[in-house]
Amino acid sequence: MKQIAHQNHFVSQFYLRQWSEDGTGIYRYDTLVPSATVPLWQKVSIEKNAVFQDLYTSTQSGLENDDFERWIKRDFEDPAKPALDKVINNKSLTQDDINRLVLFLALQDVRTPTAYGESAKRWKNTFPKLLENTMKLSVKKLE
Repeated sequence: MKQIAHQNHFVSQFYLRQWSEDGTGIYRYDTLVPSATVPLWQKVSIEKNAVFQDLYTSTQSGLENDDFERWIKRDFEDPAKPALDKVINNKSLTQDDINRLVLFLALQDVRTPTAYGESAKRWKNTFPKLLENTMKLSVKKLE
């Protein structure tokens, strides 16, 4: 039985490590703190930062599924890592590297909780009308 990923990062851990001094933590700037005594910059664990519980986990037929998380890793993160390593090491990029970086960048834009919220609003406004029009066309074709 496959292990389901419940801790879903909306920023790749391998990408966050590029900003780390020790490979395990990064400094996070908190724009909202409870008091002036709390530092704005805090060192936080990469493993526990930019992550939400079950952000990409779904349930299908009563079983947990993390196919979306695995798809992101397989098709976007893993292919982009060698290209990002080239950038970090000031190496030349191929057109394929550039394409992978563009896809990775696009992924970073759409995989955040904010982007999901924006998409959910759009779906709520768009899908009912789309479904209604599709049903009308289907009924018309069947008649």
